[in-house]
Amino acid sequence: MKNDYDIIKKAYGEKFAKLCRTLFPQILEKEGVLPDLMMSLFAPSRFLYDDVMASGKETFQNFVMGIFYETHAHQLDSESETEQVPTPEELFDKAGYVLTKCETDEDVKSFMHYYQPAERLCTFHDPYRIKTNTIFWAVKKNVDEIRREDFKNPMRQDEYGTSVISLQFTKGVTSLLSIKNRYNHTVPNPDNTFSNDLENIYPGLTKSFEQHYGIHQVENAGEFEMPNYVLANDGRRYRYNYEIDNVYYCPNNIIIRKGNVEYYDSRRYDIVDYFIIDKQEKTFVQAPNMESQDSFADAHKDIEKIEIEKIKDTDGEKRITILMKDNTKAVVTIDKYNRIIAYSNESLTQCGDGFLFNNESLTELHLPALTRCGSYFLCYNESLTELHLPALTRCGFRFLYNNKSLTELNAPNLPQNEYDRLHSIVTKNLNKQNIAE
Repeated sequence: MKNDYDIIKKAYGEKFAKLCRTLFPQILEKEGVLPDLMMSLFAPSRFLYDDVMASGKETFQNFVMGIFYETHAHQLDSESETEQVPTPEELFDKAGYVLTKCETDEDVKSFMHYYQPAERLCTFHDPYRIKTNTIFWAVKKNVDEIRREDFKNPMRQDEYGTSVISLQFTKGVTSLLSIKNRYNHTVPNPDNTFSNDLENIYPGLTKSFEQHYGIHQVENAGEFEMPNYVLANDGRRYRYNYEIDNVYYCPNNIIIRKGNVEYYDSRRYDIVDYFIIDKQEKTFVQAPNMESQDSFADAHKDIEKIEIEKIKDTDGEKRITILMKDNTKAVVTIDKYNRIIAYSNESLTQCGDGFLFNNESLTELHLPALTRCGSYFLCYNESLTELHLPALTRCGFRFLYNNKSLTELNAPNLPQNEYDRLHSIVTKNLNKQNIAE
C-alpha cells in the first residue's frame, strides 16, 4: 500500500510532495488525512508547486492548516446556529452599500449604466445568467462621487473597482460565489473581488445570506486566493489559462462551465487556449458555446493530418503541425500549460474578426502572406514584441488593442493613416520603457 508521500507525489509531483513533508509534518502523522485533504482542495496538477511558491508558501500553509483544524474540530455552538443575524441589506448598509436583488434580466441590465462600454460584464449580454445564478448588485452610496477618470492605474481593490460590485451565486444545494469588479477585465482576476469572500466586505454576511436567502456556499469558498485558480462545484481549485464569458479553460484538457468540470479524453482531444483539437476527426475548432467568435479556427479547415511533438530542451513546449488537404501548412507552438505562444502560416492571406482575440501569451507570429485582417486582431495579447506583416494592406479596429510589449512593427503596405494608428502602439510602449528606465 502506498504511503501518503507517494500518493501526493503521483498527483502533484515530487517537489510538491517534499514541500508538504516540510509544511505539514503534524498532518502526515495521521495516515491518509493529508492526501484526502489535498485532493479535496486542489485538482491533481504538476503546476501546483510552482504556483504555491510564486504566491507564497506561508499563505498556502496557513490555509491548509486552517482547513485541517476546522474539519477536525467543527463542533458548533447550537445557540449561535439559531441566533438571528441582520439581513444582507442591513449589513451592506453598514459597509456603505445599497444592496439590490435581481429577479429578471431587465433588473440585471438596469445596472449597466454604471459601467464603461469597454468594461461591461458579460452578464449584461447573457439573458440566461439570471436563471443559473442568484444575482445581487451592491452600489456604494457615494457612487456618483467616484469617477473612473480619477484612477489612472486601476487596481482591483481600489475605490472605483469596488464601488459597484455584482454578487453572483450559482443556483443549487450549495453555491459558488463570484464577486465581479466594476473594472471587469481591465484588471486581473476581476471575478474574484474581495477574494470572493463576503466576510471581506462585512463580517457576518455569509451567515446572513444563509439565513435570509437560503444560500449555502461551497465550504471555504473564499478563504484562499491564488492567481489563475478557480473553485469548481466539486470544491476543488483548478488552474486555468483563460476565463472567457465565465467559462474557464484549463491545462490537462479541462473546461469549467457554470462551475461544472468537463474532462476531455487526452487520447482524442487536446485543448489549446480555448480551442479543441480532435485528433480522431482531424478538426481544430473553437470551444463550444462561446459568445465571442474567433476567426483563428477558420484558418484550419479540411485538415489532412495533425502531428504533435515535444520540443527538445524546452520547458514542456510542443509543436503542432497542421497539414491541410490543399497542401498548405500551419504550425502552432504551445507551452507547458497548453497556451499558444507561437504561430506560423505562410499561406494565410485573410483572417476575419477576433483572430486570437483572447490570447495573451503569443510571442511569435509569422504570417508573410496576410493582406487583410478583421477587427480585434490579437486584441488582448500582452506578449508580442515584434510584428512583421509585409503584405498587410488593411486591418480592422482594436488591432493589438491591449498590447503592452510591441516595440517593433513592419507593415510597409498599409495606408499611411492605418500605419500611423498601429505604430502609435509601438510609440506608447517605447515611451513606457523609457520612463521605466
